Amino acid sequence: MSNSVASRQSPAPSCRQLTAESSWKLVTGRWQPNAIVTRVCLRLPLIAVLLFATNAATQSRVMHLGARAASMGGAFTAVADDSTAFYWNPAGIALGAFLGAGVYHGREESDRGGSLFEDRASGLSLEYTFMGVAFTQFRQSVGVGNDQRGLDTFDVAVSVLQSLPIDNLVVAGNVHYLSGTTTLGGVESGSDSWDVDLGVMYERHGVFRVGLMLSRLREARFVLPDDERLRVPRHARAGISFRLPQLFIVAFDADLSTQGSSSDTWREISLGAEKGFGSRVFVRGGVRAEAGSEFGSRPALSIGAGVQFWKLELEVAYLGASGSRAEAYWVGLSLAR
Repeated sequence: MSNSVASRQSPAPSCRQLTAESSWKLVTGRWQPNAIVTRVCLRLPLIAVLLFATNAATQSRVMHLGARAASMGGAFTAVADDSTAFYWNPAGIALGAFLGAGVYHGREESDRGGSLFEDRASGLSLEYTFMGVAFTQFRQSVGVGNDQRGLDTFDVAVSVLQSLPIDNLVVAGNVHYLSGTTTLGGVESGSDSWDVDLGVMYERHGVFRVGLMLSRLREARFVLPDDERLRVPRHARAGISFRLPQLFIVAFDADLSTQGSSSDTWREISLGAEKGFGSRVFVRGGVRAEAGSEFGSRPALSIGAGVQFWKLELEVAYLGASGSRAEAYWVGLSLAR
């Protein structure tokens, strides 16, 4: 059950809001967010730019996780209301369906001046009112042959949400347990770590949304076979979206900090759209470009679709090749929104 536009405009709280707040009170025994927390949240975009913008990437890339997000070019930080919300912005769980679940799988590759980048992910997520949990196998590698460095992680992410006194302002956090395997020149080493994310989403009149995602705040570290540490640096991303009549969504995303590797860094800019037909068929498209990298400056297009049947939605996405980036795909199956 999704919130309607009318319910968001009404002074009375929706059933979803009552359930989430009642559940939170039941778990914690209190619910007293204060004005200081609210002011801090409103200043988070500036804080993110100051803390993250100069952060040099060690091994950090934004996957276009999920078929819906990928088909919209990665413009999803201010949409994030499906089974991949934990990755793009966990605060979006509060604006999605009452109960959500989904599976996802995809692969992306690029060749940047002879260094091969490969990203893969497969997983399962579950969301319910004010919390969620996701189990995802990530694989990221860069380099060729004996110079290849890779990181495989099994990521268990738990999301918890909290609404604030400002109407439709939601703050959410992820806590990640990461079981990792690093690869260096064909030699493997295993180690565990943990990390945290922070997501913020604000919605106005059920039409306008602004989102902010601060990922990997702790900067998880994993042991390489040569006993060095592989650091996964922080990343910040912001977005806006508009939910227009006739089931039409337009969204825009931009990196606030760099992503990439020590030899090549960039910031991604994404624009995407989704159009629904009869609430059962959805067509999506997007474009993404990179600023600061000579290898990915040319825009790349993406397309995709979702088809609902019974209580499920089957989603597919195709990301076109451009410059250094190879063709990519994502597929997913989730509970219908």
